[in-house]
Amino acid sequence: MSKPLFSRVYLVRHGKTAWNAEGKLQGRGDSPLLESSLPIIRRVAETIRPIRFDLFLRSPLKRVEESYELMQPLDISQSRIEPALMEISFGDYNGKRVSDVPKDVLRQREEDKWSTPWPNGESYRDVFDRVQPVVQEIRNTPGTIGVLAHETVNKLLLASLLEWQGNRVFTVKHPNHVIYKIENGSACSLSVSDEWHQGIGYTEL
Repeated sequence: MSKPLFSRVYLVRHGKTAWNAEGKLQGRGDSPLLESSLPIIRRVAETIRPIRFDLFLRSPLKRVEESYELMQPLDISQSRIEPALMEISFGDYNGKRVSDVPKDVLRQREEDKWSTPWPNGESYRDVFDRVQPVVQEIRNTPGTIGVLAHETVNKLLLASLLEWQGNRVFTVKHPNHVIYKIENGSACSLSVSDEWHQGIGYTEL
């Protein structure tokens, strides 16, 4: 594979929502940002504000757009909404709790979590395939790139850009207060108001 042009990528997640707090599968749905999440969004913004982004991509979902607006002003040369960054679809169980999902559905997914889609929804593989054009754009764009999206999408971007093999992606979480930075073929993470941590570990607030 040819050497990527980008110098670094920052992966940021939207602010915490009511459905996040209630343990509901949010996916393509949108619930309001929690008032308690606003200070976290502002701290994330303060952390990335000194960075000049050559390209900044974001999901079209409302919770991302609201978070993006709260983060302004950011130093961005080119910014756009990218439909491929929409979160995984939970299909029939969007807006439901995991406890509402039939056990046979959960069992099928655990047997092959990568390829088994949610009923009338998507699998991890579906989302992985969907974001590959974005991955290629990132690889071919010189400079510093920002992405504001969702936990599953960001994990799959991380896995793609670092060329992970196997099920490693399932061991990673992306809390709302954590920023991932990919640079020189490796990743580090920052829990806002904390220090950058080598690797993908992070420290809770």
